[in-house]
Amino acid sequence: MAVDPRLGYDEIREHAGHKIECVTYGDKTAPANAALECVDCGIVLIDYDRPMEDIQPPPVEIGDEIRLIQDVERFPHFVAKKGATGVVSEVRTDLICVRMDEKIPGAEVWDNDLSWSEGQIQGIDREIEVISPESRESRS
Repeated sequence: MAVDPRLGYDEIREHAGHKIECVTYGDKTAPANAALECVDCGIVLIDYDRPMEDIQPPPVEIGDEIRLIQDVERFPHFVAKKGATGVVSEVRTDLICVRMDEKIPGAEVWDNDLSWSEGQIQGIDREIEVISPESRESRS
């Protein structure tokens, strides 16, 4: 939370009649932060981070083998076809990358990686399945 503890009546009153918006930051379906901002002044009046217990861990780990359970389109560049397999190569809160086993025409620029960015990670379970959960247990 990035709130000035001295923000009181006078500081809030300065924004009377201004346009105030409630905005969120981070993943659109599960934002990491919510804030009240004065649009006229361009400042954050108050903001709060999402409680850590609400944040779900990524559904995969580096080294997991996955299979696409539907076509995954990265318009206008390429479509990775249902049934294609790969290995998770990077996992962050804002990015998951999978190095695909077979070449995908159009994905050469990305080293044949299929990626899910922050706004796409929440729906990744509708596009992939982990096919090597036993490898996850052996790493623990």
